[in-house]
Amino acid sequence: MYKRQIEKLFRDRILKIICATPTLAAGVNVPARRVIVAELHRFNVREGISEEIPIMEYKQLAGRAGRPKYDEYGEAIIIAPGKLHVKRLLDEYVNGNIEDISSKLDNESAMRSHILSLFATDVVSDTQSMHKFLSKTFYAYTVGSQHVQLVANRILRYLVSSGFLEENEGRFSATALGKRVAELYIDPSSAYTIISILNKRESLTAFGYLYTIVLTDDMPKLSVNRRELRVIIEKAEPYIDELPVRLNYDIYDEDDARLIAYELKTALMLNDWINEVKEEDIVDMYNVGSGDIYSYTQTAHWICYAAYELMKLLNKMNHAKELNKLYKRLADGVKEELLELVKIPGIGRVKARVLYNYGFTSLEKIAQAKDSEILKIPGIGPETLRSIRKFFEQKELIS
Repeated sequence: MYKRQIEKLFRDRILKIICATPTLAAGVNVPARRVIVAELHRFNVREGISEEIPIMEYKQLAGRAGRPKYDEYGEAIIIAPGKLHVKRLLDEYVNGNIEDISSKLDNESAMRSHILSLFATDVVSDTQSMHKFLSKTFYAYTVGSQHVQLVANRILRYLVSSGFLEENEGRFSATALGKRVAELYIDPSSAYTIISILNKRESLTAFGYLYTIVLTDDMPKLSVNRRELRVIIEKAEPYIDELPVRLNYDIYDEDDARLIAYELKTALMLNDWINEVKEEDIVDMYNVGSGDIYSYTQTAHWICYAAYELMKLLNKMNHAKELNKLYKRLADGVKEELLELVKIPGIGRVKARVLYNYGFTSLEKIAQAKDSEILKIPGIGPETLRSIRKFFEQKELIS
């Protein structure tokens, strides 16, 4: 709705400028004479580094300018960080050729998921049918069928040894566990990491579960520069006994220590989020943007839900119970005591904490309160009150 309204206002020349995200910029279908690319660097969440965007992405952004039927020409402008960069940007981006297209299956994480899904959905049933299917993919076209077969065979052996597939006289089928992993769209390697760790422990603290999530291949890690390394390790010190794996820095080289610091920093940031540390403080402490916080917490939320479902399937109900609470906390960034209050639309982590601190510690207490009592609470205005009352009206209708 908002996107359509903005596009209409822009077409009607009421809005003169649209500041767009890359996703929106790629899909905006409005007459724009000029496109300005203010920054060619973007933070890569999965790698934890800032990197220049591909030439293809620049061409896509530039293509928004000078649309047919609207303009005789268009202008695409890159803001260079300095004079020394002008020639390089002109050669690489403006006059350069786009990168070769590569298949997503070139990533083994994607390949593992796809092969498991092929067997889980009975699309293939043996190595021959698997090879035949994969030989028709763009991946095989770019790297050759023989290479694809080698990779696929290795992954097939891994899926069998991990308990996601079973073999019977040369035919393969997904186990109940393998089918659930495929349904959850989680990397089988991530599922194996979760199961391997939790099978060895009767219980973990919230931080222990967060660290387990961070150890999976699906979870991106925050980068740590040399100056942060010691700070992160010291900040994590109180939680070391809660970790599901034992750390011994004496046996790690500098590269290993940095990788562990990546994992610890990510778990610490997630832990601060679920313990209601202010968003602006998280930004400052971990050198991330608000959008990065959302991206990391939502990814952790998805993996946590997958872990919950896997533990239910394996009848590990102690773990399932705690993971159920944790994934709800990750969604809203709250302590366990606020989970009931954030069910109300429009009540996020900040307003829920204020309500709780003013004695409204349950839905029942809020439902029984007078409007005047709720409106006295700082940050709770008429609009929020209407949202609260509407929530309870709908709750009564459902009941």
